[in-house]
Amino acid sequence: FSNHRGDSSFLPDINQSMAEASDPSHSAAALDARYVKHHITTDDFPPLSCQQCSLLYKFFVPHLFFHLSHAFNHSLNRLDPLLANRSTDMQPPTSPSPIQPAAVAAELQKHSTHRTGAGVAGARLGDTGLGFREAAARLAGMDDTRLRAVGLWALAHCVDDGESDDDDDDEKDEEGQENDNNDHTNEDQDKSKDTETRDERQLYLAALECDPDFGLAYACLGITLDPDETVTLADGRTLTEAELYVEALRCAPACALAYSNLGSTLAAATETVTLASGQTLNQQQLFLEAVRCEPGQPWPYLKLAATLVGDETVALPDGRVLGQRGLYVETLRHDPAIAPVYIALGSMLSDSETVALTDRRVLGKAQLYLAALAHDSEQARAYYNLAVILPDAEATIALPDGRALGRRALYVEALRCDPDFSFAYVNLSDTLVPDESVVLADGRTLDSRGLLLEALRCQPRLGRALVLLGVQCADTVVTLADGRVLDQRGLFLEALRCDADLDIAYYNAGVLLSGSETVALPDGRVLTEREMYLEALRCNPDYANAYFNLALLLPDDGNESVTLHDGRALTARMLFVEAQRCDPHFAAAYYRLGAGLGGSETVALADGRVLGRKQLYAIALALSPGVAVLYSELAQLLDDKETLVLDNGQHFTRQQLLETVAALDGE
Repeated sequence: FSNHRGDSSFLPDINQSMAEASDPSHSAAALDARYVKHHITTDDFPPLSCQQCSLLYKFFVPHLFFHLSHAFNHSLNRLDPLLANRSTDMQPPTSPSPIQPAAVAAELQKHSTHRTGAGVAGARLGDTGLGFREAAARLAGMDDTRLRAVGLWALAHCVDDGESDDDDDDEKDEEGQENDNNDHTNEDQDKSKDTETRDERQLYLAALECDPDFGLAYACLGITLDPDETVTLADGRTLTEAELYVEALRCAPACALAYSNLGSTLAAATETVTLASGQTLNQQQLFLEAVRCEPGQPWPYLKLAATLVGDETVALPDGRVLGQRGLYVETLRHDPAIAPVYIALGSMLSDSETVALTDRRVLGKAQLYLAALAHDSEQARAYYNLAVILPDAEATIALPDGRALGRRALYVEALRCDPDFSFAYVNLSDTLVPDESVVLADGRTLDSRGLLLEALRCQPRLGRALVLLGVQCADTVVTLADGRVLDQRGLFLEALRCDADLDIAYYNAGVLLSGSETVALPDGRVLTEREMYLEALRCNPDYANAYFNLALLLPDDGNESVTLHDGRALTARMLFVEAQRCDPHFAAAYYRLGAGLGGSETVALADGRVLGRKQLYAIALALSPGVAVLYSELAQLLDDKETLVLDNGQHFTRQQLLETVAALDGE
């Protein structure tokens, strides 16, 4: 939410083999753009019965109708359980008299400071049988300018994706009966016909021409604008999106929609806006105002979460102090169907953590991603994150639709939902062996190289894709989408031009160097192999391979050390220990540590174990049972009667070790 449209390429720059999308540190763009702005819809609003209308009118008018008028994607029939619980003494007369829409709308406006919402709700009350669109059209054709403004505003909600409002002029009420319980004149009906062919923006403009103080119409008009776009009002003023929201708040100081969307237009958390009242508010304060005006709406909590970093918290108007995780939970309390919030929550948890929702569910990472898919099966990032957290390539997970998918299939699903998901292409390429290909949902068959090129098509500056492409192209060149032809070294350097902190680019470019050879980086520096590994460790202090290769450049006698960017001076042995710390399954690190020991000498590992040469070789052998030199080295350390027991339970005598060496050499 760093900007009001969001960022479709919100995923973090992943420097490891796989990483989850929607990392909280990148939450400014963690959600789809369609969740950034409120959009008012009236889809599937059923007409209410006379009994329901009377109860609503009698008991809920002062507060409820405004919320109903822009209860996003919610249906009025959700009130049925409330009505069912009312006591019988609240029941209206069994045969109420018909109520004219205009009369009801006018009456409701007396009871609500938000006459816009009340007017639309009132337009469909009474025993008229009017549907939402027809009732709105009737209001739009009335002589009263305020009622007409309400009708035009409501008609704008009936426009779907820019289509004219005449696509459904044969709309009937819920019972399929055409409305004949009205005494509007033919003249009134004629007045409404011209409104049915206007697009959404024109209808909002027409509403404001009728009522220049129609706050919610300004807010809704703002939603229709793109960034940097303006609109000219009937009075000649040309306003931006942000200025429309400011104008909405001048007319309706309690309009949560305007506060929320105005906050989303600010480009940075430090940017401020001055309201007509003289208040100067920043993004977070605007979202807090939206919460104060409508504490039951989910979107302001969601946007507030995007303003926080790390362990930061925010004090809500009701006194609660919540962090990012708490705000996500609060969002789901008000609307448990917002799928991206489950993804954002899941990305905040460690593998062993859970989060308690207000509906008493306690969910871990995988369960949160599955919950997202249960609400929206087209969430690419949910499939992607599930693939990332699977324990191995053979594991599968059961989806809400009953399918059990493994890592590769989950990446394919992510790409089905989002064919421009660059990181899914990259990670899918990691699941393939040389000369293997995969069939995507759209029918394309791509090998690893093709997948990486697709990733670069989607995101040309994706450094990791450039590095992996370079690893695959040791003896060939690659033609990029812009026509450039690059060899392996060129791809690594291009990756560094795109991302000067990409650890794997420094490492792989360093591997290509030998002796005193140097390489000129895009930033002008000329570095040796040793310096390239040091840069890799600056970017990633837990890069096991960089420690290992740096150690190979130093003598084993411990007389020489290298100083890291964090100030530590490490010898070769200490570097091998660091490599083992970063990757406890790094067989070569155990072997090199053992090779550097003499006689009864031992070495202390980062986990506290103190091991000798034989023990180090045995661990390396258990991790890499196909390396002949390990059997040979261990055979030299055993006597004829001694038996070696590995961590995996295997037993070897000296003779068996030598026989294995011969067999492996023969292969």
